[in-house]
Amino acid sequence: KAEYGEEARFGIAECLFSQSKFEDAENAAFETIKKSGSYVVWVTRSYLLLGDIYYKQKDYFNAKATYKSVAENAQIEDLKEEAVKKLAMVEKEEKEQSKIVQ
Repeated sequence: KAEYGEEARFGIAECLFSQSKFEDAENAAFETIKKSGSYVVWVTRSYLLLGDIYYKQKDYFNAKATYKSVAENAQIEDLKEEAVKKLAMVEKEEKEQSKIVQ
């Protein structure tokens, strides 16, 4: 039953994100992380969601740091791969947005 609660808590964070309520989504994701310590899947998904929130806000620094952390530390291979892909996407967009010509 507790796992369903953690899934629901994560679902709330996802819904807030989909409504572009980024501050509320960030708070909900942190709440999921704080209360779901023994449920690795929901903690990891919450970190990925935090990366998505930062990315949508064009906070490339925090998005990259979050995705990189998940890519290096995730215990679930699918989520690790997702983090690697998202990290590459953020790095590409950041480079394209850069005003410095290389």
